[in-house]
Amino acid sequence: MRKRKMLGELLHRWPKRPAGGEHRTTAVVLSGGGHLGAIHVGQLRAIVEAGIEVDAYIATSVGALNAAVMAARPGMAGVDRLHEIWRGVRTDEIFPGGTVAQAWKIARGHDHLYPNDGMVRLITSAIPVTSFSDLKVPLRVVTAELDSGEERVFASGSLLRPLLATTALPGVFPPVRIADKTYVDGGIVNNVPISHAVDADRVFVLELQELSSEALPTSSFGLLLRSFAISRSSRFHLDIERYAGAAEFHVIPQPAIPDIRFPDLSHSLELMELGYRTARDYLDAAVAHVVEPTPSASPAAAAALPFGVVEDDVTGGEALAY
Repeated sequence: MRKRKMLGELLHRWPKRPAGGEHRTTAVVLSGGGHLGAIHVGQLRAIVEAGIEVDAYIATSVGALNAAVMAARPGMAGVDRLHEIWRGVRTDEIFPGGTVAQAWKIARGHDHLYPNDGMVRLITSAIPVTSFSDLKVPLRVVTAELDSGEERVFASGSLLRPLLATTALPGVFPPVRIADKTYVDGGIVNNVPISHAVDADRVFVLELQELSSEALPTSSFGLLLRSFAISRSSRFHLDIERYAGAAEFHVIPQPAIPDIRFPDLSHSLELMELGYRTARDYLDAAVAHVVEPTPSASPAAAAALPFGVVEDDVTGGEALAY
C-alpha cells in the first residue's frame, strides 16, 4: 500500500474510497505569499471551472485565509466571495499608520509594526462560521509554535485564533496565544505544506514566490523578505522530491507578475486575472477531465477574464494579507 503512515497524528485520514475505487481524493495546498495572495483567487476559479471537486484544503499564511473562505463556501460561491474581498482591498485597513509610527514602535521595542485588528475584522466578516467543525470542506491550518520552533497544524476548535496565528508574520503582526503556547506565521516553518496532503490521491499546489525583481535588495526589510523567500523555496523543492511518489502532484505555475512591493494591496484585480489565465492554461494541458465553462452569449464575452466586472456592490476595506 503506497499511503504513508509515518506522519502520524499530523495527517488527516482522508475519506475511504468506495469499494469500486471510483472516487479519487483531492487536496488543494495553498502557500503563503502576502500581498500576492490575490493570485490564489484566479487559480481557485480555474480549479472550480475545471470541475475538480476538493476533499480538503491544507494551507498556511494568506493561503489559509483564502482556503478558509473556500472551505466555508465551496465552489464558485467561495471564489466569488474571495473576489469581493480582494477587489475591496485597502492597504491602510490591514497595515495602518505611516513610517513615523512604525519607527516609533521599533524605537520603543515593540514586537510588531501593525496591530491585527484589521485581520480580526476581515476574518469575522469573510467567513460565515466560527469553528472548523462547521466548515463544509475539511481545512488544515499550518502555524509555527514560537516556543519550540515546531510546526503545528490546527484542524479543530475555533477558527479565529489559528487564522490570526498563521498570518502573524514575525515583526509585522503580533504573535498569537492559543492555550499556553505562542504562534506565528506558519510560512516560516512550512510555507507550502504538501507534507500534510500526501494521504490524498491527487494534490493541486498553489505556491507563490515573493522574490523581488531587484538583483539584490537594497533595504534591510527587502533583504529579510528575500532571505525568507529563498528558505521557503528550498524547503518546497526538497519536499516535492521527497513526496514525489506519495501522490499525483499538480503544481499550478505562478504567473509572471509586476514588481509589487510589500505591503501594497492595490493590484488585486490584476493579480487575480494573471492567476486565472496561467492556471487555466495549465489545467487545460495537464488535467484530462477539465470541463469547459458554460459558453457565453457572445465570443467577446467568452474571451473576457472573469475578474473585470462585478455587478454586486463590494464591501469596502476588506483585504487578505499574510
